[in-house]
Amino acid sequence: MVKPLRFAFAAAIAAVSLAGSAQAQTYSGNVAIVEVVPSVNIGGGPRSLNFGRIIIDSNVGARITINPNTNNTYTSTGVIAVLDEPTVAEVLVSGAPNALVRVTLPPEPLKLLRSSSSIYPSQVQELDLTDLTISPGSTFNFDSTGSEISIYIGGTLNIPSSAAGMYSVTLPVTFNYE
Repeated sequence: MVKPLRFAFAAAIAAVSLAGSAQAQTYSGNVAIVEVVPSVNIGGGPRSLNFGRIIIDSNVGARITINPNTNNTYTSTGVIAVLDEPTVAEVLVSGAPNALVRVTLPPEPLKLLRSSSSIYPSQVQELDLTDLTISPGSTFNFDSTGSEISIYIGGTLNIPSSAAGMYSVTLPVTFNYE
């Protein structure tokens, strides 16, 4: 029984001495590289998408479209009068110089909900916001300094005939680098 233990001990010493005499190898051909770019900075906006105060034909309802490409111009059907001028939403963004950005709007239709404090309790509870559009487009590039630019958002509000009241919805807009 002494011979197997001696052999095991001798093999362990040989393995240790071989490991100690091995030479370390270093490869320095590749390096880790990273470019950290600033996130897209959303500075809020001076304006919300606002369809204004309107009087509609209560027999047929109405539809009002605000186009972000034509400086707040709007078209409508079934609207008798516009008491407050509709405006496109404006969001101010800045980011990495020359970066390509994709703008994503929420799925449609968005449901504008009637305020619970409305003085018109028997009216429709929600309105549909559809045909959301973006100017300058769903993708854009920052300039060479990443300076702040304005993104404009418009859409179409579909109003049933019995819709008196105040309605609102949060409009989530996502900005991602491509």
